Amino acid sequence: MAIKKTTIVGQSFPRVESNAKVTGTAQYVDDMQFGPNLLYGRLKRSPIPHGFITRIDTSKAKALPGVRVVVTGPDYPGLTGLYLSDRPTFAVDRVRFVGEPVAGVAAETPELAER
Repeated sequence: MAIKKTTIVGQSFPRVESNAKVTGTAQYVDDMQFGPNLLYGRLKRSPIPHGFITRIDTSKAKALPGVRVVVTGPDYPGLTGLYLSDRPTFAVDRVRFVGEPVAGVAAETPELAER
């Protein structure tokens, strides 16, 4: 059986974005303006490798001016991740590793979301 010669491998092809990049007109995410209703999201992650969640007090975060929403695992117990559909998005009842998301915050500034 003879190997077919390919016509694509090893060949150049025109890139759609090339002209915009070389002329300086390409628009990057940092150049975009999203308007006054933009919110910044941050995940709060577990600092410990294994433990039980007895409670998460979100009252102080929710009371901060500019914080729009704070969510935790018990708020959405059936919500799973996009790529890990067998695991909840936020830890519920226990954490299994350092860095596991335990809460999410949406706020008006990135600094406020980080607090």
